[in-house]
Amino acid sequence: MANELQVSLDAYFQKGESPPWEIREFKKHTVSGDNSLTGVVQAIATGGTTLTKPADLATPRHIFLKNLDSTNPVKYGDETSQPGYLAASEFAMTGWCASQVKCVASSATLNAVYGMWDLS
Repeated sequence: MANELQVSLDAYFQKGESPPWEIREFKKHTVSGDNSLTGVVQAIATGGTTLTKPADLATPRHIFLKNLDSTNPVKYGDETSQPGYLAASEFAMTGWCASQVKCVASSATLNAVYGMWDLS
């Protein structure tokens, strides 16, 4: 299992008398070269913080981000716009196509943990 990223998603939703909706997905990706960064905790300021990444990870193709704050939300996106939103303690993994990831804390500096991968 070297040089790979495995992602799985299990989700279940039901409200009232509506039929349940369930998703089960699994995907395995090959990670090329040294183009990855995982398990980094970084402080996110209210004025915005660009996540640190190694030089050989020019454009991450996938990112994982978790808001470690138990109260305040964080927005995320590229250098000019941060449409992504994570409430307190929420996480997301998404495809990515910008060279930078910028996060903005809502009302107080908070910590986030993240990973980035360039997948072949």
